[in-house]
Amino acid sequence: MTNRVSVLNRCEASFQSEGTTYGNIQILNLGTDGCHIEVPEQAKVSGDSVVEGWSLSHPLLPAESIQARVIWANGPAREGYREAEVLFLGASDGYRRGLKKYVNLLQTASPECTANDLVGMP
Repeated sequence: MTNRVSVLNRCEASFQSEGTTYGNIQILNLGTDGCHIEVPEQAKVSGDSVVEGWSLSHPLLPAESIQARVIWANGPAREGYREAEVLFLGASDGYRRGLKKYVNLLQTASPECTANDLVGMP
């Protein structure tokens, strides 16, 4: 596992699992290899599930969709949600470079910095 950085309230994800699309997925921490998320309790994901169409929602993050593997899913995290660990599969070098740049930017940003604040940062 690579270094992870907290991204709570800074970016979200979406994915498809068993024919259902899940959006507005809260990402708790993010690294170049994967992330820790909160998923709705009804999401059909468990340890070793492969999800399709994994995409990140933030203007500084790669826009392409990839496959991802849910390593584990526990619950509940908070009412109606459970936590899960996701590893990115088949991510291109450009995708990983984009993630690394964003993670490095967050490591130098103040904790109060919002997603919109980051867009204007070099």
